[in-house]
Amino acid sequence: MQRLAAVFAATVLLIAAASVRAAPAPSAPLAVIWASHAIIVDLDSLPKSYTCDELWYRFRAVLLAIGARGDLRVMPYDCAGRSPRVELQFSLPQRASAGQASAALPALPETITLSPGRPAPLDTTDCELLQRINDELFSQLPVHVARTHWACASPHHTAKPAYRLAVQTLVPQPSKSAAGS
Repeated sequence: MQRLAAVFAATVLLIAAASVRAAPAPSAPLAVIWASHAIIVDLDSLPKSYTCDELWYRFRAVLLAIGARGDLRVMPYDCAGRSPRVELQFSLPQRASAGQASAALPALPETITLSPGRPAPLDTTDCELLQRINDELFSQLPVHVARTHWACASPHHTAKPAYRLAVQTLVPQPSKSAAGS
C-alpha cells in the first residue's frame, strides 16, 4: 500500500512539473506611448436603426476593450436613419521608439474577443455593426484582426445570429506606483 501511495505521489509530482514547464511564460511588457486617432466611421445602410446613445455606448465599449485611453470622445450623428456616422477621437497604445522611451508606459499584447455580450453593450443584433467596425475602423488602427466569424441574420439565415471577432492589441498595464496607492 505504501508503495502504491509513493508511485501515486511521484506521478502527481511529475504531472505538476510538466504542467509548470508547459505553461507559457508571461511576456515582458512592451514600452508604448499613446497615439492619437481621429476617425469618422460611415455606417451606410445598416440593417437596423440605432439611436445616437446606442452607438455611443457600443463604440465606447469596443474602443475601451481594445485598450483605448479612457478620455476618448464618441460623437454619433445622423442617427435618424440607417446610415449614421460616428466621429471618434481617442488614443491607443503603440510601440515606443528609442527616442520616446522616457515617456513610455508598459503594455502587454493581448487578444480581445468581441461577441454578443462582450463587451456588455453588444448583443446578437449587432453582427453587421461589428462587421462595419472591423472594416471601417480596425483597418485604420494598429491592431491585428486574428479571427472572425460572421453568422449575421438575413432573410435566408434563420438561425440565431452569432459573431466573434478576435483582435490582437496592446493593453496598457497599471504602473507599480499606481497599483500601490
